[in-house]
Amino acid sequence: MNKMHIFIYLDSAGWEILNKNNFLPDILRYRYQVRSQLGHSVNSLSTVLTGEPPNVHKHLGCYYYSQQRSLSERAGMLLHYLPNGETSKAHNELIAGWCRSFRGFSGHFDHLAMSPARLRFFDYAGKQNIFDRGGIQPVKTILDHLHEKNIPYMISDWFKSEQENLHEMLNHIKNRSVQFCLLFMSGMDHLLHHAPNDSRKITERLKHYEQQIRNIIAEAHSRYDQCSLSVISGHGITPLKASMDIKNRISKLGLKFGKDYVAFYDPTMVRFWYLDPKSKSIINELLHSIPHARLLTPDEMRRYNINFADNMYGETVLLMEPGYQVEPNDHFRSSLPGMHGYAPEHKDSFGAFLSTHQPSATPTWIGDFYHIMRGAVNDCNPENILQSA
Repeated sequence: MNKMHIFIYLDSAGWEILNKNNFLPDILRYRYQVRSQLGHSVNSLSTVLTGEPPNVHKHLGCYYYSQQRSLSERAGMLLHYLPNGETSKAHNELIAGWCRSFRGFSGHFDHLAMSPARLRFFDYAGKQNIFDRGGIQPVKTILDHLHEKNIPYMISDWFKSEQENLHEMLNHIKNRSVQFCLLFMSGMDHLLHHAPNDSRKITERLKHYEQQIRNIIAEAHSRYDQCSLSVISGHGITPLKASMDIKNRISKLGLKFGKDYVAFYDPTMVRFWYLDPKSKSIINELLHSIPHARLLTPDEMRRYNINFADNMYGETVLLMEPGYQVEPNDHFRSSLPGMHGYAPEHKDSFGAFLSTHQPSATPTWIGDFYHIMRGAVNDCNPENILQSA
């Protein structure tokens, strides 16, 4: 029997959005609200692809403090010719092209608003394309499992457009050349970052996806004996309430960045490393006084699985209250109307699993998506492709 298993990752279309808009209830009858994973969006994808938390797959954020190698060292002399202010989009593309061409990097450098002088303290976690085989070494991903089982598959190329990936997947389905598909769709992420309260645009985009999914299912049912389709999402997005300039408050303490401490300013959290032990108490005293934010306790860091033995992503983490953003930060020059990366227990943070078939195990955390996908891979038989070709 020739089977097809399709998984569609709707980036940032969390449970709150999909459930509120009653997304495809007639087709996707099995519906689960799923706990997200604290961290950057790439961290969510890494958790979905590996079934492991960030303290195992090492992708909590894009950037981490590195005493050994840094992004500026990898970029070589290039950074010496850039102005020592915030990098522009053109600078980002220049750095990205250099690192991909001459340093073998495969990841994205979409958002970076950090001076070249500060880059020398950080390395980049996304050196490999996480959608490639071996992309999250040494942890295995669903792609590695597909290769081991010799299952013909199609995985989105996130450097291509949604339409290009969709067209490629439909061609594979029409030719019955694959048994497993993972389609990455980023359109909702862009929309919800910039217009999280525009219900008309959100409804239109979801209706667009509904029609595409109906077409995919109809095509798959006409070509395969059995077909399952699941829509998955690692997190939602929270509308902006207000922005807070934490960097300026830290700068007034009289401590020197790179000598006394190092900090990375994410939109929803700030991560600190202390080069001079005396700076820790000084900085932490200030952090305790910042409204709409809290210092994560060691117990919380363990519970969120962001406790790293080497403090790779920070000795201290200040997490913003949902809706409040750090501005300026090291990713964006100004706050966006919507953002993700808040506490997983907040209602807007929950991911979603919607499926035509009951999953092999009930998903409660986004890392469970991996195990469901792995079960689908084990259900495939590559010999059926050869027989039907």
